[in-house]
Amino acid sequence: MDENNQTPVTQMVDLEKLILAHTARIDTIADEIRKVNEMINDILENSPVYREQSAAAKEATRIKSATKQEVLRDPTASSTVSKLEDLRTQSKELKNALSNYLQQYMKISPTNQIEDEDGGVREIVYLAKLIKRSAKFRP
Repeated sequence: MDENNQTPVTQMVDLEKLILAHTARIDTIADEIRKVNEMINDILENSPVYREQSAAAKEATRIKSATKQEVLRDPTASSTVSKLEDLRTQSKELKNALSNYLQQYMKISPTNQIEDEDGGVREIVYLAKLIKRSAKFRP
């Protein structure tokens, strides 16, 4: 038992209650945010000046987008875009591999730090989040 005289099971149950309470509060706040955003959008849409400016901005965006697509059809631009996509894919794959390596490292190492080639110390950190499982994946 720990210093609070709680068993690991009691700690887990308490943590689960905290997690569920926070999740419910986050969901409630997210609903409130959606409602307030809808109210703001209604206020904006009821303004003739805003509607007029919004329509002008949409038209400018449409023209800009069409121009961008035309410019990117140029062979030089097209190869540059392709290179960017390849680099992003490589970066994503390397980050996923690094994450796996860091998990393995944490399992066998007593520390959560690694010294890089320049002598700097890097710390391994995790960000956990709770996501809803879809019904098709539930047992």
